[in-house]
Amino acid sequence: MLVHIPCYCVFRFITLTTLAIIPWSALFVYLGWKLVEKWENINEVAGPYVKYFAITAVALIVFYFAVTIVMRRRNKWLIVRSAINV
Repeated sequence: MLVHIPCYCVFRFITLTTLAIIPWSALFVYLGWKLVEKWENINEVAGPYVKYFAITAVALIVFYFAVTIVMRRRNKWLIVRSAINV
């Protein structure tokens, strides 16, 4: 069974996925450049970076959802208020 997916959804998914992978890839390219032949020590070197990277990612996700929720509530409130004033 085929499911129709609008083109803009696929484009948005590809765009957001690409934007998300760029910093992660850049981090590992940088670490590879710094380690050169000592790549077996990647856990020791990448550990602190990955921890802060993950914390930042979680904080950004929480911030995004908080802003989205606040904006939706604000828009509902404005619609109710405008309906009362009419």
